[in-house]
Amino acid sequence: MRAISAKINTKSRDVDIKSRTELAKELGIEIPKDGYWGDVPSKLCGIVGGAKEEKRS
Repeated sequence: MRAISAKINTKSRDVDIKSRTELAKELGIEIPKDGYWGDVPSKLCGIVGGAKEEKRS
């Protein structure tokens, strides 16, 4: 049972990453070429996260 839930979480995470990068493009924020968001300032990540939550509602 645990392996199944891990697959579901992985899929949802992939969708989350895709939507995050799409939103960043829409907002004109440069996407990290290596896919690592750890070096992106928290202000920019917050803008993307806020826009993601706004779209969810």
